[in-house]
Amino acid sequence: MIGQDFPEATTKLDAPEGMEDDVYQLPVWHMPGHPAFISKWHMTWRERLHCLIHGYVWLHVLSAAHPPVALETNYPFERDKTRVPYCKGIHTSVVFMVLLMIATLAGSLFLYFSETY
Repeated sequence: MIGQDFPEATTKLDAPEGMEDDVYQLPVWHMPGHPAFISKWHMTWRERLHCLIHGYVWLHVLSAAHPPVALETNYPFERDKTRVPYCKGIHTSVVFMVLLMIATLAGSLFLYFSETY
């Protein structure tokens, strides 16, 4: 899996000292006033297929103790009601399909009632 940047990210976690060559910066959202961080990870197609078939994910933690962690697939932030990019795409697709159906119907009616048919 590869750590991904995301719009809500507020900072980046640096690699531990001495591991700069093996570990890259990880974009995270840091909860103000709390020691909580959220990061976004992208699975390769091979990892997705493996997870689908086997149904598990391995978690590696570089620490002296195992802190509380949570893995989830749902979007962890409150959605901004004024900015929903997918709805805009869906709206555009619906309008396109309606216009395409109207054009198809108009063409069919024209051919049906045309005298040169």
